[in-house]
Amino acid sequence: MKKYLLIVICLVQVVFLPASNRYWVGGTGNWNSASHWSESNGGAGGAMIPTSDDDVIFNQNSFSANKQTVMVTANAVCHSIDWSAIDDNAVFSASPSTSLTVFGSYKLSPLLWNGFKGNTIFAGTSAGNTISTAHNFIVGDYIFNGTGSWLLQDDITTDNSTSIRLLQ
Repeated sequence: MKKYLLIVICLVQVVFLPASNRYWVGGTGNWNSASHWSESNGGAGGAMIPTSDDDVIFNQNSFSANKQTVMVTANAVCHSIDWSAIDDNAVFSASPSTSLTVFGSYKLSPLLWNGFKGNTIFAGTSAGNTISTAHNFIVGDYIFNGTGSWLLQDDITTDNSTSIRLLQ
């Protein structure tokens, strides 16, 4: 009986693990490469690829030179994404056939060149999320498909082929 109780307690702890931060490290690379994700700021790569519970952070420890690129080559997901603390020009790249699903806030940087041509899907259920484009030109569609709310922090600038859709 004690053995089964211990197993149940362990399972309950696993189910209720809090969200964690994922820090990009190592410069240019593919979003789906664990070698570019760290559990600590400036730490070693090899952490799990972000999930819908993870806050993704790009900062001064993410890139070692200008114009290094984060490529999304398959659908990606995160809780929130924050580029605001980068100190080198960086590139965020994806083809139109990929998507990034964000369940929380979305924050770009003026140092970022946004080449993300895929869909950015805002799918959260909580209120108080924010979107800051940092005046980046948006080249992929924004799709709101969640019951949460997002406060726009600045203008969204797009071209004629980019759409912003509300599905809920």
